[in-house]
Amino acid sequence: MANSQGDYKNLITELIQKQMDIFGANIALDIAQKTPGLGVSVAGVVENLSGDGALILQDLVDSYALLSEPITQVVLAKILEKYPALKKQYHEPITHVDLACSLFEKTNTQSQ
Repeated sequence: MANSQGDYKNLITELIQKQMDIFGANIALDIAQKTPGLGVSVAGVVENLSGDGALILQDLVDSYALLSEPITQVVLAKILEKYPALKKQYHEPITHVDLACSLFEKTNTQSQ
């Protein structure tokens, strides 16, 4: 279990730091620091976990999902690929998200 806690610290650190890049450091850190059982430095590094790492992760993901569920799901899915043992423990299904950018033309548009 100790190794698992270390893995959760690393995974959650990666999630926080990615969300800092996406949503901004102040917003992402504020959410992380309000998550029960989670101690985070100003650099977004998890300093301590008090409790079940899976539940803390889920609380954090739920909070970030309030800002943007698709972005949070994509970021989490990519990070979980690095932690196969934790991915098996993760309680919530990760939905596949197709993100689109309006700056690109659709490939199936008709010629004019």
